[in-house]
Amino acid sequence: MHNDKKLLRQRFAVLQAVRGAVSEGLFVQCPACGKKCFGRNRKQNMVHHMATHSRERPVTCPHCPYRAASESQLFRHITMLHLKYSSFSLPTQNTPNTS
Repeated sequence: MHNDKKLLRQRFAVLQAVRGAVSEGLFVQCPACGKKCFGRNRKQNMVHHMATHSRERPVTCPHCPYRAASESQLFRHITMLHLKYSSFSLPTQNTPNTS
């Protein structure tokens, strides 16, 4: 229960930071590090970016205890560690036998 309240407070802080981010119309600037997000999805991108400043790691690796903040970080982890240095690989498409 205590962790749920802590997580809720962290998410609220991220949303407050995005609301308080400097908005010049064309970009939104992170109040923590100064990174600027441009384009149509700038507010959504800023929410995603602000997650890098929190310690929340909701995405888990199915092969080891590693936890990531986003799906893209987990994908990079799996491809760099588990696929590069192990015997298993990504599933391949079956091709018909032409002999």
